[in-house]
Amino acid sequence: MERCPRAWALRYGHRRGRSGNAGRMLSMVSDWRSPWDLMLRSLRSLIIERLEACLIGIKWNDSDIEVKMREKIKEMFDEQDDALQLVEKRIGSNSELRANQERAKIDDLVAVASHRFRRLMLMEPLHSIIRGNITEWELVGRLNSVRHQGKDLYIAPDLIWRIGRVRFMLRFVMQGSRDMSENTRMEHSSMVAWSAEELAESTTETNKIVIEIIDWHRGRWHRTSFQPSSEEVDLAMTMIEYDLEAMDELYLRLGPLTDLSMMPLATSKAVCRGCGHVDSCPGGEDLERAKIEQSVIEMARCRTS
Repeated sequence: MERCPRAWALRYGHRRGRSGNAGRMLSMVSDWRSPWDLMLRSLRSLIIERLEACLIGIKWNDSDIEVKMREKIKEMFDEQDDALQLVEKRIGSNSELRANQERAKIDDLVAVASHRFRRLMLMEPLHSIIRGNITEWELVGRLNSVRHQGKDLYIAPDLIWRIGRVRFMLRFVMQGSRDMSENTRMEHSSMVAWSAEELAESTTETNKIVIEIIDWHRGRWHRTSFQPSSEEVDLAMTMIEYDLEAMDELYLRLGPLTDLSMMPLATSKAVCRGCGHVDSCPGGEDLERAKIEQSVIEMARCRTS
């Protein structure tokens, strides 16, 4: 949302009043991702698939990793091509996004994703889970929400397990950064709030909760563990509440007619290059000029309101 409020509004704001083909088209275009991001999505999908196979006892063949990865990446490319065709039909010419996708070499993406997958399977706790040394574990899924102030918060971990009275909560980050920022740490700390209701109903005693993050940066996977304090968890929820207030403010700006002229544009041109709306958004051609024009329109509207 902070990187481009207008893109956020196009992705989520239209859901209040649009449905059918128009809403579906906006969702498809808003969900556009670069070939690299599609590779990361495919990698994450295969990691979850591997854990699901372990959970229900399905035999897994590691020699098929490249085949499975290629299928997932190709499927995502094909789905995204449908969005491209919608964009090009609307603008009446070739999209800038098509050149970006056509330059991508699927063989290279498959090789990168498969290498990362194999390296991850050798890391703890996945290695112990797959070998059966950790038996008390479960997949959660990011779509598992918790209710907070009348809204659904998607702050769940990917994986949880227990050793004795210690509960571990893990998130996978497909492309991380060298150092974990304070905001990122708070974001991960919110997983404790997600688990509070479940722990309250559990009959198993838990002495402490440990947050674990496995992310890729500097050419390898890194595993980070920390035990957030109650103050950090409270601060994380306060940060989320501020974000919810900012979202409500954007909704008010949009108004009942979904007025995009009131929506600020991207923070940088790099954000525009990876956006599905780059061909039709004013910022796609000349971001700095478009930001000035948007500010003028917004000030004029405020004076007349």
